[in-house]
Amino acid sequence: MKLSIDKIHAQVSQNANLKKGCIVDTNVLFAANYEMDPFHEWAWELFDAFSKTGITAYTNLNVRSEFIELNRRVHMAYCLVDFYGDWTSSLDFPFEKKLKSIESSVKEAAREKRVFKISDRDIKLFKKLMNANAESHGTPNWRTFCINYFAPHIKVVWERTVSELGIHFLGTREIESKEFFDEHPKWEEMLSILGESGIGTFDAMIVNLFLKSKLPMIATADSDVCDAVIERAQPNKIVLAPT
Repeated sequence: MKLSIDKIHAQVSQNANLKKGCIVDTNVLFAANYEMDPFHEWAWELFDAFSKTGITAYTNLNVRSEFIELNRRVHMAYCLVDFYGDWTSSLDFPFEKKLKSIESSVKEAAREKRVFKISDRDIKLFKKLMNANAESHGTPNWRTFCINYFAPHIKVVWERTVSELGIHFLGTREIESKEFFDEHPKWEEMLSILGESGIGTFDAMIVNLFLKSKLPMIATADSDVCDAVIERAQPNKIVLAPT
């Protein structure tokens, strides 16, 4: 069953079992972190409703990994823009041109109120250009750039999110506990979800985790995840998603 945020209070008052908790997927956590994300306000309303109704938010290792990877691509772009501002006068033309292009992309995304994420292909290219510029102009190489610009951001992003949003972790101990699961989620079942729906691997993993758990709710801003859960879940399982 799909449920909107404004119905949470009424549902909890009728069914205290909902306080057992809700699994939140990557896009919910990501949206809560970035004001330019289209689901930012919805995500904060969701966590506010959790706080007021006593619902515990849960996530797992796969969500954490995907969340950090998305943040790597966001923060790497911002850090390259900062580097460009600091070292503009010491850059050879190909490197300077590429950095200026990223700066323009970041600014354009901001004007359009969306989050810019650099591609992994571009990250590899910047590493090559930065190391070449370091040899010819004495600017910081890639490792120095990562240590001074990038690491301070990426090292704290997960713990800050967990602290701000009150996230609890479903680790191995919880998955093996009868309190949360009747049986361990199986790889074959995840592949079945992936094969039948065509959703991404991480999405199929979180859907399978929810279906096998005793937790009554999952929150997602991804319509494909929402559809995959609704198609397979028992009627007493609830999907919280934007309307």
